[in-house]
Amino acid sequence: KQAELVIEKLADLIIYVYDTTESCGYSLEKQKELHEKLKGRDVIVYYSKEDLMSEKDKAKLKNNVYSIEEIKEEITKRV
Repeated sequence: KQAELVIEKLADLIIYVYDTTESCGYSLEKQKELHEKLKGRDVIVYYSKEDLMSEKDKAKLKNNVYSIEEIKEEITKRV
């Protein structure tokens, strides 16, 4: 809840990181639920460890899959 409040009140641009291995302690479903709460905000989505994902799983992703370099470019464009 506290993180959500900070995001709501302070963040102009959010880099949302999915942990595709779920080793962060949250299932992908829980991570998606939090991501859904960010609708309407300026969000760049990054899939951590996406190199471990199958091409089939990558194709299911609703968001662009950015590399670190592409994220840097996006930040420069948006800020």
